[in-house]
Amino acid sequence: HTSQLDSLFVSHLDADHVNGIDRLLCSVNVDSVYIPYVGVAEQVLQIIADDLEDALTASLIEARLDPRSWFGRRGVTRIVRVRPPPDEPIEQDFLLPHDEPPGTKPESESRKTRSHRPTLETIYSGQWLVVNPGQRVRWALVPHVDPTPNVRRNAFYRQVRQALGLAPRQRLTPDRLATALRSTRQRRLLKQCYEQIISGGSTRLHNRASMSLYSGPADTGHRTRNWSYHVMSHSAGWPFDTLQLKTYPYWLGDRTAVGWLGTGDAQLDRKDVRVAWQQTFGPFRRQVSTLLLPHHGSRHNFHVSLLDWPDLWLCVCSAADPSRYQHPHLEVIGKVLSRAKIMHHVSQRPDTKLREQVRLL
Repeated sequence: HTSQLDSLFVSHLDADHVNGIDRLLCSVNVDSVYIPYVGVAEQVLQIIADDLEDALTASLIEARLDPRSWFGRRGVTRIVRVRPPPDEPIEQDFLLPHDEPPGTKPESESRKTRSHRPTLETIYSGQWLVVNPGQRVRWALVPHVDPTPNVRRNAFYRQVRQALGLAPRQRLTPDRLATALRSTRQRRLLKQCYEQIISGGSTRLHNRASMSLYSGPADTGHRTRNWSYHVMSHSAGWPFDTLQLKTYPYWLGDRTAVGWLGTGDAQLDRKDVRVAWQQTFGPFRRQVSTLLLPHHGSRHNFHVSLLDWPDLWLCVCSAADPSRYQHPHLEVIGKVLSRAKIMHHVSQRPDTKLREQVRLL
């Protein structure tokens, strides 16, 4: 018996996420994968930042620059990239092979080719993906991608081209970049490109785009519904070591909700990122009851206004235990508890699992 997932949403392709996805796809068949659409400049900046953090692998380079091949070899049949509206033209000759402009339909391929490469689509941030339209329960999946970090893309393209010795019509590929990173000289040149674009140079890492996701009722009004809401949560650490099984009958209306909102590594401490995020998810203000804290509970991605959802009661942090980065941070825990919310830490330990089950009565 093989496990099957219809859709997998990947907030971003960092090393700590890609390694887990690789393990997941070894045991689960996935039809569609949703990933944030990130320009080549941002991807190369992230790869150089990974190199500066000593977290770079050949697999991560391919996952970043050619996710279609990377996911295709792992059995995925469809890739959907989610992107914010474009704010600057992209140099077409810098794009990877088979990289279509945003908004294009899946390309037509032969049956033989399609079996090896997933179809590729692009949608825009904030688009509603409604499950069971026309049925008694309309459930919405709404992805949101952070605004593209403010970098001088065209200048960066030219610098990288010069550093790698690319001809005018020669495209950047994972193999070319991996080869360049094996060269001490070219590695130094790429680091110089990074330092010219990022304020503070290699002492400051690139602000990375991430994808958030709302999963919950598609209703945006104040409808009153009777939901059976069950939470099974286990935690071996403070302050919820005694929390085992709780059952909550919810009336979905002005005071209660059953929606879930994941934030990935969104930099919600930044006002421009937070405002765009709130505009996308604002229509579901009365539906959110569970919030996955950004970046494993880091205080650098958190803002107290994230706790302003009127019916929010459960905040979840996904972080290693113990965490060398002190995730979740005590400052974030304190702010969550001061707002009378429940804080639950899910780690690699099986006894910290959390399961929510929602049923319309």
